[in-house]
Amino acid sequence: MACLDTEADQSLIWGIEGHVAGLSASDIQTPRNGVISMLFHAMLCGAALLFAAFGLHGLAFGSGLARFEYWWLATIGPGMALAALTWRTPWRLSGLIMAAFLAGLATQLALRDPVWFQHVRMRPSVPVLGLMGIGIAVQSLLVLYVVWTRKVWRGVWSLISGFGRLPVAAIALFLAVISASMMQQIFLNDPIAYLRQLVLSWAFLGLNLTSFAALVAAFPGTELAAHKPRLQARFAMPGTDLPANSNLPDRLFAAWPAAGITVICALIAMFSLQAVPHLDDVIYLFQANYLAHGQLTLPLPAGHEAFEHYLVASDAHRLYATTFPGWPAMLALAQFAGLEFWISPLLGGISILLIHRVVSETFDRGTAHLAALLLAVSPWFIMSSAQPLIHTFNATLILAAWALLLAARKQPSALLPFAAGLLMGWMFLSRPLDGLVVGGLTGFALLPLLRDWRHLRTVIAYGLGCLALGSLIFFYNIHLTGDPLQHALNLYIDDLWGPGQNDFGFGPDRGAVPAWGAADVFPGHSPFEALINAHQNLHEINSSLLGWGGASLAFTLIYFVWGRWTRYTVFLALICGVNIVLYSFYWYYGGYFIGARYWFLMLVPLVVFTALGIRTAADKAAKILPDAQTDMRLGAAVSFLGLVSILVFVSWVAVNRYPGSNQYHDAYKKLARQPDFQNALVFITLPANGRPEAEYGSAFWLNDFAPTATTPIFARNLGPDSVLEVAGNWPERAIYFVNGRENNADTIDIVRGPVSVEDLQRDVTRRGAAIEE
Repeated sequence: MACLDTEADQSLIWGIEGHVAGLSASDIQTPRNGVISMLFHAMLCGAALLFAAFGLHGLAFGSGLARFEYWWLATIGPGMALAALTWRTPWRLSGLIMAAFLAGLATQLALRDPVWFQHVRMRPSVPVLGLMGIGIAVQSLLVLYVVWTRKVWRGVWSLISGFGRLPVAAIALFLAVISASMMQQIFLNDPIAYLRQLVLSWAFLGLNLTSFAALVAAFPGTELAAHKPRLQARFAMPGTDLPANSNLPDRLFAAWPAAGITVICALIAMFSLQAVPHLDDVIYLFQANYLAHGQLTLPLPAGHEAFEHYLVASDAHRLYATTFPGWPAMLALAQFAGLEFWISPLLGGISILLIHRVVSETFDRGTAHLAALLLAVSPWFIMSSAQPLIHTFNATLILAAWALLLAARKQPSALLPFAAGLLMGWMFLSRPLDGLVVGGLTGFALLPLLRDWRHLRTVIAYGLGCLALGSLIFFYNIHLTGDPLQHALNLYIDDLWGPGQNDFGFGPDRGAVPAWGAADVFPGHSPFEALINAHQNLHEINSSLLGWGGASLAFTLIYFVWGRWTRYTVFLALICGVNIVLYSFYWYYGGYFIGARYWFLMLVPLVVFTALGIRTAADKAAKILPDAQTDMRLGAAVSFLGLVSILVFVSWVAVNRYPGSNQYHDAYKKLARQPDFQNALVFITLPANGRPEAEYGSAFWLNDFAPTATTPIFARNLGPDSVLEVAGNWPERAIYFVNGRENNADTIDIVRGPVSVEDLQRDVTRRGAAIEE
């Protein structure tokens, strides 16, 4: 096995002596070098301000470049700032690598299509493509310089040999296989395009991994060693605990990422997403409107066809959403305080506090610090926590239930496990399959505790809590369908697409009847298509779990191979495995908008596995290179990657994917706030171009049919007869007609109004007389 023979060799390879770019600290202070250094430092500061200011101004007001180009220019600014901050310090070389690394990752994302399958697209007509190419070239040359001059390859080879060449190769192969999406190329029968994507993805992955190794090597070991005792005194390190209530910074550690993620998600919700729904949240918010008034369904209005929307059903007397009531009930509570678009960001922050508590109890406080930070910088988690979708709510319920059960282990109580069961039951009301998986596995995990009456009481109380709230879904089903086991959603989809089309299982009759394109590769569903869907989900998780340049799963894989397994990690692995197996029987992979959302149950386990994988990598590397400060180097590099997750990946999503996504917009919300439109009935003529369902969906979620509501009601304009029929439901309301946005226009056109029902009736009478003449 190749290894380092002496401590001096290790110092040469890992830079422990504090050399920076070939110069010692004393060399930097000489007069000539001092002047040059000051000038270059000033240039870096100026470039950082210039790039950031020009890019941000362009995003706000510019039109000369594409949005992603302005975003890329703005993103270069923080990288330049890192280089400027570290230039006159022993961190100079590491600062340069961080700047180049950040710019390189930003370039890789700028070249990707942010929608659906995120293919790399070389855009020869892009004006800033030359700058992007220069950025990649600078990153490559700088990394190669460090790898060669610092002989980093020797240290890397020692680590590979120490970890084991075969398992390291297996991990590298796995990351390579999932580095590019194959769904669209299979759908289009274009293997050449897939091979191109693979080659580009492998090139980026190789550059990113090499850059990470160069960054780890470039950190000044003496500086890291000097900071280590202070950090250990203030904060518990992964794998360790500090004495209880030892110091305030450690006690408040989780509060900072919790507050940070709440603010970031709220900013995305308010600005990128314009505080309007973009997906299934259209229906959740509509359902929350009438649940807030204590109604499980709405009286069927005359002319109800004008209110037709996907996932909204009707029978002879009722109109209702077919989605499950758990999450809309939470949104209804939030509506009373006007927080329906703040509730998910708030739940995101609460989840950070909860995962910290759970990991503290199951592992140690230092690992809990790391897990909380990883969850806080996860683009997958941030994307879900910025929108009024169900996923962050379910994650919060799970973590809160686990925290209560762990508390009951220390303080025997029937109340705590009963409350945990209520939370799992609420999750069953929100998403029955996920509630069954996690709630059931959690119940089984409690069974080994059955050693005396106290533990039996815990299991019984938990089960009763699950039944107390979860069983309400059966009464809800009876109210809607007359059958406790028949969900309204299943009946609706069967009626819309045909019986069994949306069921779990394999067969030629499974899959989306509408044209869902490459999201449903083949007609029907088969084990082969299940593998394609699983590959796509793995690709999206590896991309968006942490946004680490195609290697988000690297530390999870390290833990799987070399980590020390416990009953808690086996339990988390079971959740992942069961989730993968169950959803392999479903025809749709459930990705794109917030990542692999059908696999969202795996987010918390994967974050924990990543934290444990970082611990495992640091411990094992320390044994291979005992004098190289590998734990501090790895910690510094992971901290930088966490910063990159926010600055690069999250900003890329917020700026390039979400604005105008699915063609939903806030024009109708603004209209609803105008005084003239209070207590109005607005008929929308949907555009021939674009997405009519998104145009009406942008207004539909605002509908409040309560008799006391004064906000406008929005209906489709289906012609004079339909308009008169609908207007008869609300004869006292002023009536307006608007034309929906066409081709992403900025505004909607008000073509007529206000008019009354009598005016419309006179119009019909005159039109009829004209026809008779």
